[in-house]
Amino acid sequence: MKVNESFYDLKPSQGSISEIPRNIQSIQEGSVLSNMEHVKGDPNELTHRKMIQLSTALGYSSEGGICGGITHKGIEAILSEGMDAFDFRIEKIGLLFEKLKKQDHSRRNITEKKTNKDGIDWKGLAEEISPGFYIDLLAFFGGVELARDAEKYSDFFEEDKYSIIGAPGHLEYRKTISSLTMPIDLEAKGGMREIIRFSGVYSEKELIELLNDLKKIFDDNSLKSPIALQLASFNHAICVGYDPMQKNWFFIDVNKILIRKIRNEQLLASEIFSAFCFQGEKEIIVSSSLYCSEIFFKYFQDKINIWTNSDEFYKIHEVSQKKAELVSDAFGNGWLLVAAKEGHPEIVKALLNAKADADRSNLAGMTALCIASLSGHVKVVKALIEARVDLNKAGPDGVTALMAASQNGCVEVVKVLLEGGAIKETATTDGYTALDIAHQMRHDEIVNLLS
Repeated sequence: MKVNESFYDLKPSQGSISEIPRNIQSIQEGSVLSNMEHVKGDPNELTHRKMIQLSTALGYSSEGGICGGITHKGIEAILSEGMDAFDFRIEKIGLLFEKLKKQDHSRRNITEKKTNKDGIDWKGLAEEISPGFYIDLLAFFGGVELARDAEKYSDFFEEDKYSIIGAPGHLEYRKTISSLTMPIDLEAKGGMREIIRFSGVYSEKELIELLNDLKKIFDDNSLKSPIALQLASFNHAICVGYDPMQKNWFFIDVNKILIRKIRNEQLLASEIFSAFCFQGEKEIIVSSSLYCSEIFFKYFQDKINIWTNSDEFYKIHEVSQKKAELVSDAFGNGWLLVAAKEGHPEIVKALLNAKADADRSNLAGMTALCIASLSGHVKVVKALIEARVDLNKAGPDGVTALMAASQNGCVEVVKVLLEGGAIKETATTDGYTALDIAHQMRHDEIVNLLS
């Protein structure tokens, strides 16, 4: 199938994600593989900063990083059994930066400039590498952008999906995004489906035990279907996958963009640990979301349910006072904040019972209540209110939980906060109330609640 020439002139900032055909991603997967023997780039040339530079040059906003978006594309590639194409695309992106080295740009221009005013002809460079590669870049980074900031593109989704795309912590979030970005091979399997979400405090030894348990489940897989796992802290996300046919693990981290195939669980645990270890910590706090293809959901769900009710799972994820009080990263986040962000009400309750400080803020001034409200996790908000948290505690800019919920259109959270006694007249340091924010975001139902 031939790609329409006009797509080469699309400007992502003008809505190109909606204009690129649904199957453009899969068209390009095929073209990437067909040229594999002709192009060789070095993924080691890539860094998170360079990927952000390229994304920004293509017209997408990359503020805050793109690890979540790259993780999303990695999950799609693993579940669609398209890792060869994904890997080779990364090599071709590496080749872009190799070509830049040979041009008359200083090293500073190559590594530090992040705007599309850097004087680099990305389209020309991409087309030199292989015809059609520029449109492939638009489609790929369009998917990355959609996954990291879906609410910006709310018009692309059906009206009943608005609350989902406004809350990345929603169980259906990634599936909803993937409805617009998935390759054809994944679409044929019914798309992606989240099996389970859990979080914990892990030593490297415990990570090895966790991976060994999962490998046993995945190897006992008569369907021989790949499975993908997102691991995320408060500030970073990576993708891990397993192929039971080859008995290989995949490790994808935008900070180490080279896609690695790993057979040893000890080595994989070391890679995962280093991805979230900032200052020599002995334990890391991460949430995990496990994904499979929709058509295999029931099969994997039954197996995972048995595992999560086992003594082995409980031993690794047992809540203790030590774990409840631990702050494991440079940003001041503990397990309570991670559990609140991911929507784990039972873990939140257990941590509160283990003496976790319910009103504690991270270095950005965010409390567990504010985080849960922003993500639309009603049950977590209720659990925190029952623990008598300060409903009106504000962050550095004066933002309260009620304002956070109002911004993201989380109607049920707003109702619960108001019933719990949240003060709606409180204003930010710029003078905006929750009502002002709801007006600005056009959340009419919340406006009515606050009026």
